[in-house]
Amino acid sequence: MLREIEDHLEKPGLWLSYWVSGDRVTGHFRASHSNQKETRTYHFECEWPDGPTPQVKSLTVAGKVDEPWHTETKGIGLNKRPDLHVKARQLATKWRDTKIAEQRAISERIRRPDAARFIVKDEHWLMNRGKTVEYFWADGCLVRPCFYKPPQGVAEWWDVIEIGPVDLETAEYIAKLHLEMRKADLAIEAARSGLGLARIRAIVAAEEDETGAGTRMLSGVSGRSA
Repeated sequence: MLREIEDHLEKPGLWLSYWVSGDRVTGHFRASHSNQKETRTYHFECEWPDGPTPQVKSLTVAGKVDEPWHTETKGIGLNKRPDLHVKARQLATKWRDTKIAEQRAISERIRRPDAARFIVKDEHWLMNRGKTVEYFWADGCLVRPCFYKPPQGVAEWWDVIEIGPVDLETAEYIAKLHLEMRKADLAIEAARSGLGLARIRAIVAAEEDETGAGTRMLSGVSGRSA
């Protein structure tokens, strides 16, 4: 089953975030300080410039304040604390591998016979008018190519937008709004509330005529069938 992709992982003492732009992982983890008397938060960034082996681009230790976002940090040289460099590379590799595996699973899912494929043309924005984007529809999700270059060794990278069990016509309408950046979030919320295409169109039109009007309409009918 398709679902929206989580770019970050958050657990007690651990934060990881994958950035397909630049093919890098940033994050922090807790580990023993070199004085062996306390634990500190260590921030790191890893990149993959030459294949499967990551490089630690930065590694810093936070100050004594027990907050992972604390700005008082000190850099750690590449020749110091090799244990922390190893841990950073291991964490980064595991999270990146997870993200790549998800993307490959998406590629397989949208090419099954029961997945719909359609082309959306932008007719709204002058600078993009005539631009077309390929969308797929499966498991209540819209899937479209990501505009960022995928990491080395990965053929495709996808964005996944969860909508819910709507018909294909509604999915195509929401895809067009999404491409043209026109009240797509409002339309998705309406679809998730169980509204039909006619009501979704009316809500979007009201919002485009008057900011807040469509939101008020949705608040009044949310949860009802069109």
